[in-house]
Amino acid sequence: MTEALPNAFSPNGDGINDSFEIKPFINPNTVIHSFLIRIYNRWGQLVFESNSVFKSWDGTTKKGNKVPADTYAYTIFIQTSLKDEFRHKGSITLIR
Repeated sequence: MTEALPNAFSPNGDGINDSFEIKPFINPNTVIHSFLIRIYNRWGQLVFESNSVFKSWDGTTKKGNKVPADTYAYTIFIQTSLKDEFRHKGSITLIR
C-alpha cells in the first residue's frame, strides 16, 4: 500500500468519493497474485466481497441493495507475485 486508505466515502452520485477504492493506494509496481477484500456491517454480517483489486465498493450489497449510512469494518488480503503477504483491517464510514 502506498498511502493510508480513506476512512469515509459518500456514494451520492456527485462524482467525488462515490466508492471505496483500493487500487489507487497500491504501489503501481506491485504485481498482485491474489487479492481479497471483505466488508462487514456492525453485526459482523458480510455485505461486500471481491477478489478483484479493480472492483470498488459502491455502498451496495451483492444483490444491489443500498446499505445504510454507518461505519463498516473491512479486511484486505494481498499476496504479491513474490509471495509477500499484506493483511490490513480497518473501518470505512459510508455517508449518505
